[in-house]
Amino acid sequence: MPLSSEKSKILPMARQHPFHRSLVLLTLTTGCVTEAPKGARDRSDPFSEPLPAGSYHGVNLYFEVAPEDRPYEDDPRTAAEWLEEPREGVIDLLGGIGRLPAVLPRIEPGGREVYALADHRVVYEHGMFEVGGYRYPRLPGAHLYVYKKRQGNFEFFFRNQRIVVPSDITWIPSVFHSSSDEAAGAGKLLTREVLQVGLATIETEPAAGVWLVNGRRFHPDPLRPLELTGAVHAATRR
Repeated sequence: MPLSSEKSKILPMARQHPFHRSLVLLTLTTGCVTEAPKGARDRSDPFSEPLPAGSYHGVNLYFEVAPEDRPYEDDPRTAAEWLEEPREGVIDLLGGIGRLPAVLPRIEPGGREVYALADHRVVYEHGMFEVGGYRYPRLPGAHLYVYKKRQGNFEFFFRNQRIVVPSDITWIPSVFHSSSDEAAGAGKLLTREVLQVGLATIETEPAAGVWLVNGRRFHPDPLRPLELTGAVHAATRR
């Protein structure tokens, strides 16, 4: 998540991995999530958050990887080696951290595009991105964060609000962030943000200072976690 737009931020919770810090700062590129209320990103550990891997059909893709992961099957270099190598002509939007190599899609019959990087697989077809069984629309300037497969709940922070996605199965968490400006009178613009996590949706209501969580009003409270139900496919829940 390159360039800070000072709008908001997604902070995945701590994970028990030697390359992940206590809090993961998931800033989104230009115009996306990035607010940094509690300190700045950990520039000493680029693997503490999903890393950018380019823009495809106008949507920015980010992947959670481990240093030892190999982005490409036919390339012996690890993710750590990729980040260490300077690449001519590549603008480093991460302020010195680096970025993953661009993903070359495999084009299947019918025009279906498959983006594979390390153990991740994102499919683009009919104007929709699909990952882990969940689909997100093609919205120019949006950001799609793809996490490693895990079992159980997924937790992250958005605008200082702790969000818990309950799950008792093994699944692939993903977060899709988009934003749009709307007139607020007197020549002012308010930014409305939408987070899609699987089947669940969080939409900010900037004028009212509330959120709509799966269509219901919610008042953000940094002292009380938001349990985002309905995100995981019902057919896969126990």
